[in-house]
Amino acid sequence: SDTGQAARIGGVNPADINALLVYLEVQRHRDQPRKKSTQKKINPEKINLDRDPVGIA
Repeated sequence: SDTGQAARIGGVNPADINALLVYLEVQRHRDQPRKKSTQKKINPEKINLDRDPVGIA
């Protein structure tokens, strides 16, 4: 692999390779479009605390 070849370069240590891999992973995620959340957002103004949703009151 290319990282294996880079590791054989004089003066390059494993921490350098690790930092490079982390950087590349961050860039890969940054360049991908974000997916929209499928979770519903709760509007706190619409919550009725007087209603008993469990049925124990």
